[in-house]
Amino acid sequence: MKMTRHATSRAAQRALDYLLLELSLQFGEKISTPDGKQLLCLSLKMRKKLARKLRQLLQQLEKPAGQFVLTTDDETIITCGHRTRKLLKEV
Repeated sequence: MKMTRHATSRAAQRALDYLLLELSLQFGEKISTPDGKQLLCLSLKMRKKLARKLRQLLQQLEKPAGQFVLTTDDETIITCGHRTRKLLKEV
């Protein structure tokens, strides 16, 4: 995500978490402004849905095995799955 200096400054002043901004970009309701820009807002319904999903993800993160993702250099996903044994040397 690219941010202007102004946006970076405002996010810091207002204690807005980077991940919440990403969620707004991914799942926010888009409202077009008169000057052609997009305003993105997370509705209450979407925030509740995301909160439920995040609770599920937290449960998965606490499982011992976890998952893996194999990618190319440009981050194209080749395959993914659940870890059943120790993989290559962990970084």
